[in-house]
Amino acid sequence: MSVQAIDPLEVLFIPIKSILSRCTKFCMAHEQLLENLFDSVAERALELHDRNDCLIMPTIRDKVLTYLARVMLETGTETFTIPFNREAMAEYLDVDRSALSRELAWMKRDGLIDFYRNQFKLLQKVVEKDFR
Repeated sequence: MSVQAIDPLEVLFIPIKSILSRCTKFCMAHEQLLENLFDSVAERALELHDRNDCLIMPTIRDKVLTYLARVMLETGTETFTIPFNREAMAEYLDVDRSALSRELAWMKRDGLIDFYRNQFKLLQKVVEKDFR
């Protein structure tokens, strides 16, 4: 991962041994740092697991349906907005952008999904048939 700062900043380098070993003073700041670190690692692991669920699917259609079904379940609504434009969605699913756009159009034609830009709706027959 790389990070780029927009504004000037100062960086504090902390040796990893100092982070992972217990503080002799049992200070709350150290405990909070460890908690935040592990929360961050766990959150990233879950994100990667969710993405992997999509990537292992054999077809673009399966990848899209897997991703959209997960987002729908997370939001709890039939109509939901994804945080991607087509280029970013194609990158997330590891597919060609034009192939993704073509597949989305076919899925809409086939009555599987409805969408406008990054707002999607999985149609009821798909939800009942494939994802429950």
